[in-house]
Amino acid sequence: MRQPLQKMSIAGLSAEDQKLLKAMEARVLSELNLKELVFLGDGASLVVENVKPNLKRLGAKLGKKMPAVTAELRKWGSKEIAAFEAAGFAVVGGERLGLEDLLIERKAAEGKAAGALEGMVAELDVAMTPALKREGLMRELVNRIQQRRKESKFNLSDRIRVTYAAGGLVKEILDAEAVAPSFLSEETLAVAWLAGDEAGLGEREEFGGFEGAWVKFHLSLNKN
Repeated sequence: MRQPLQKMSIAGLSAEDQKLLKAMEARVLSELNLKELVFLGDGASLVVENVKPNLKRLGAKLGKKMPAVTAELRKWGSKEIAAFEAAGFAVVGGERLGLEDLLIERKAAEGKAAGALEGMVAELDVAMTPALKREGLMRELVNRIQQRRKESKFNLSDRIRVTYAAGGLVKEILDAEAVAPSFLSEETLAVAWLAGDEAGLGEREEFGGFEGAWVKFHLSLNKN
């Protein structure tokens, strides 16, 4: 299921990269199924970053210098970490350390997912609101009906009538569609949504992550 999400926040982009991404914003939102793209200057507000020595690589190399190097690394913030990742190395305690010598940990806030690459940090808001869940389910219904249209060999321009039996949120959505058509009707070219008898409508289809949500439906060509 292509579940829409509310927003993605991006930090650490150069002015040129940010301008380029803004020019493509509509496409990015569509491709990633997002409602909003937010640009921030600093990744510190998105994730908690921590850097420490890679003991397997540096234990023998640094020896007695290890405590001093570790203490200096504790002072690093997102600015120093970003500079280190961009350059590929840093001099710490008089020692030149590369990307494989240090371990960088990033933790996202609860309800978020975050990642980083070469100083850029992206945070995805994965919290589900009732409105987002409903929209995701509607998009999945469109996908399934379109697949059934294809299997039934309808022409692309054929208008259809949908007879259905459903449960949970799917029933709520389809009952509402029968009264006030929305993008569900527009996307599937459905002109009527008719509640029917479950016994005569084929196999039940369920929806993972939506308790009690199921549907059975039959498509017929609208001849009017």
